[in-house]
Amino acid sequence: MKPVLIYFLLIVTTTAIVTSAQDTTLQRKDSLQTILHSQTGAEKVRTLDQLFDFYLSNNIDSAQFIVEQMLKLSARLNDPELKALSFKNNGMIYMNKSQYKKAEQEMFKAIALERQNNLSLALGESYRMLAGIYFNKGDLNNAADYLSKALTIFQKEQNPEGMIMCLNNLGLLNKGNGAYKNAIKNFKSALKIISDNKMSYNKMTIYTNMGVAFRYLKAYDSSYYYQRKALEESLKNLDLKTGISNYHNMAKLFMELRQKDSVNYYLNKAIDLAQKKFPDYLSALLTSKGKWYYKTGQNKKAVEILKKALQLGYKNHNMNDKEYALYYLYKTHLSMKKYPEAIKYLEDLVDVQDSIKMRESLVKITRLEEKYENEKKQLQIEQLKKVQALDKRIKYLLGLIIVGILLIFIIIVVQLRKKHLRNQAEKERIEEDLRLKTKQLTSQALMMMQKNTLLNDILQSLSEIKNVGTSTQKQINELKRKLRKSMHSEEDWELFKQYFEMVNKEFFSNLLKINNKLTSSEMKLAALIKLKFNIKEAATLLNISPDSVKSVRYTIRKKLGLKRQDNLYDFLNRI
Repeated sequence: MKPVLIYFLLIVTTTAIVTSAQDTTLQRKDSLQTILHSQTGAEKVRTLDQLFDFYLSNNIDSAQFIVEQMLKLSARLNDPELKALSFKNNGMIYMNKSQYKKAEQEMFKAIALERQNNLSLALGESYRMLAGIYFNKGDLNNAADYLSKALTIFQKEQNPEGMIMCLNNLGLLNKGNGAYKNAIKNFKSALKIISDNKMSYNKMTIYTNMGVAFRYLKAYDSSYYYQRKALEESLKNLDLKTGISNYHNMAKLFMELRQKDSVNYYLNKAIDLAQKKFPDYLSALLTSKGKWYYKTGQNKKAVEILKKALQLGYKNHNMNDKEYALYYLYKTHLSMKKYPEAIKYLEDLVDVQDSIKMRESLVKITRLEEKYENEKKQLQIEQLKKVQALDKRIKYLLGLIIVGILLIFIIIVVQLRKKHLRNQAEKERIEEDLRLKTKQLTSQALMMMQKNTLLNDILQSLSEIKNVGTSTQKQINELKRKLRKSMHSEEDWELFKQYFEMVNKEFFSNLLKINNKLTSSEMKLAALIKLKFNIKEAATLLNISPDSVKSVRYTIRKKLGLKRQDNLYDFLNRI
């Protein structure tokens, strides 16, 4: 393989043309707003829809206002297609706010209208958007199901854009589940449609996805071919951000092939672009280069560039960049047998990981607080609108004689309505809190698994260190003791238990009612089985062998009095 030829003149003129494209987008927005003032009826709703697409990613409040206008106009026109379009846009607003249940409800309103009125293409688009909601929610089975339904409709209607989007998204689902061959099959089907219809729609993205999938399969020639095609497309379209990503992907490919010149070529291209236009990407790119030097035994160069990456990480206050650079600084110094420096970087790495964990917890708390405040304000606005509407009706409808009676009646109705709204809001809040708590529980378990895996790897590396001075060996032994203590930390399990009991309040107490001789380890494994963790994952979390997990499972079954034909997961799920 030889590095792909780069279109130098395209790169030189990229900045001016990208700026021009941004100006054109703003001019189009201004033009649509001007046109809107002279339109009425269905034309006005469709122009609002185009403005909504612009504001959705730029100004969520303006997007919300536009959707409200669309809902009012489409209801007045009684046009089912425009009503469905308005519901879908409202669903996108809710999805952006991570209010997935409300997003689903809006999509199903649109779907019902489109089914009743045989709006086939619009129905396919609704299915595709609903799949996106399920994907963001983490429900991959429903996401795949609705993507397949959308694809069937687009195939029947011979709509190439719809088919391409669905096939690409199905491929991404396959890739995320490790089914790389199925992913490639879907990506190739999408590319064939693009070729048959002489289109360029989504080509660059699909080339990139194909290249990554082939790299995971270690089909390096095919991976290179598609990564090169993606790079050519990004340069042709003057998409610098994607260009950086494509250069980086090419470098990763050649790292696996251990082709020094090609790795340096593509990494340097990515680094040059990042230095000029996107400095936030620079730390991660420099760390990749440092990692390459470390992998190829160029330890001095690795240390030099990894220190630069670490400085940028501190400068940009990016915890992930700092973690990435510190890890390879530790590995590089370890391979150079500079154990005091390796230990120093390892201690810094542990500190950064602790900070990341704390920051993630604070972000979750902040999001919950913001969500509560936003819902509180929204409820106040809705209540104010209802009071204003009541005042207006009273002015027009009430006579002097029956004012007192009707006023009392209206107050009673309003109070009942408010109570109903409060109950409904509380129900939705509880459901949303349960979803967040379940997500926190899963995140905590995955974090514990990743932490134990990393600490095991570090312990193994430390155990391989030999022939060192007494002072250094004492430091190593002390660090190993701290790492083992961290692996067996009850603090993580206590936090896990708190999250678990938020979702499954009486699980542990009910278990002890059945058999109060269950041990702490058996209770932990029972909780992991209820959460559908397999034997290997449970072994990692409990820091024991898979065989030990099987032995504890057998003991749990025996203590719970289960027969051979009884399913342990089903039994625990009923508790």
